[in-house]
Amino acid sequence: MKSRLPLLLILALLTACATTPEEERANAEREALRLKQTYGHTCERLGYQPETNKWRDCLLELENQRLMQQQMMMDRLNWYSPGYYSPFYHTPICHRHRGGRVVCH
Repeated sequence: MKSRLPLLLILALLTACATTPEEERANAEREALRLKQTYGHTCERLGYQPETNKWRDCLLELENQRLMQQQMMMDRLNWYSPGYYSPFYHTPICHRHRGGRVVCH
């Protein structure tokens, strides 16, 4: 029984995390409604007819721009944090040895 307990706990955890197709559909509908409420008027003012494919493309483009700006802000905030990789994070120090060979650390 003891050997089955971890397996049952893992199974219960995975079952609790799983979403049904109905839940996924409801989440997608909530997200679509949020995009319409947030960017719908802007896309209409840009000249797109509501509920057309071009209007929906406009909604997605504006949301993508927002996400990119958010990511850029997070990158700026994390610039000096340890573990942030950038080609400019470590500047190599180079010097020439007696034989003319250049060594960088």
